[in-house]
Amino acid sequence: FPVTITVAGAGAVNFTFPTNFSPQIDYATISNRLGPSLTGSVEIGVAEFQVIGSFMSPSQVSIQSGSKVDLDMFLVLDIAPNNPFKADANTTGEPTWSSSNSTFVPVGISGSITGAVDTQAQVTIKAVAPNLPTFPAYANITLNKIS
Repeated sequence: FPVTITVAGAGAVNFTFPTNFSPQIDYATISNRLGPSLTGSVEIGVAEFQVIGSFMSPSQVSIQSGSKVDLDMFLVLDIAPNNPFKADANTTGEPTWSSSNSTFVPVGISGSITGAVDTQAQVTIKAVAPNLPTFPAYANITLNKIS
């Protein structure tokens, strides 16, 4: 989805985004001779879309030791705020997942959590999409004691 912007006197600028459907900004510079030994330049950046928020689904989970649940991270975009975009290896790159207590509730590289200990605990899972550190998503996990 390349975008072309034409500016009178400076020619055309073609923006090609790094990947299809990427929030990364593509930059181009327009330079023009203004007079003898005088050149003016402007750098223009265009993004295919902007991320305006994120969330995890499910965001509240109750599990016991031995239980497994898959979590997904979603991004809310300015171009489609009512149609969240799943963050994964094929879109934004695989999110980085972390657990506030990986002994009790470890989380896998794809967002799969496991109740690992027979105890009562509250654990928070965090996901961060590559290049979008200001939009982390969270899920609250209740680990329930079986016995």
